[in-house]
Amino acid sequence: MPFGITASPVEVRVRAAAGTSDPARVAVMPRAPRLFTRTMGGKGEAIALHAQTYRLVNEACPQRREAISSFT
Repeated sequence: MPFGITASPVEVRVRAAAGTSDPARVAVMPRAPRLFTRTMGGKGEAIALHAQTYRLVNEACPQRREAISSFT
C-alpha cells in the first residue's frame, strides 16, 4: 500500500483518448495487489487485459464501457 494511505475507499478515474471516466469508488486494502505499468516504472498506462480474450487494452483494442478488464 502506498505510504500515507489507510485502508479505505478511494476514487479512481480512467483517462483515455476519448476522455476521462466518472469516478468510481474502490476499496484500498493492505493486501490489495499493485497495478503494473507498461514501463514498469509505476507511471503511465496500467497493464490491463480484456477479461474474456486476455488481449492487451490499448488504443488499437480499446475497452468498451460495459466490459470487464483484468489488471495486472
